[in-house]
Amino acid sequence: MDESTWIAVIREGGETVGYLEPVTPDYDVVQPRSVLGHIAGEPIDYLAGDELLCERGISGLMQQ
Repeated sequence: MDESTWIAVIREGGETVGYLEPVTPDYDVVQPRSVLGHIAGEPIDYLAGDELLCERGISGLMQQ
């Protein structure tokens, strides 16, 4: 797994809430991942992935 291509999703205030791993080379489809790198849902478009991770936040870790 090449984490160098992942993009951090950061909330206002500087909290990293997860990462978006590209599924397509243009990042049109991404795999949302938690701050620990665990899959956090199905592959979806970039904006939806960003919103998903911001909604989950750190509380998502308690579900894993």
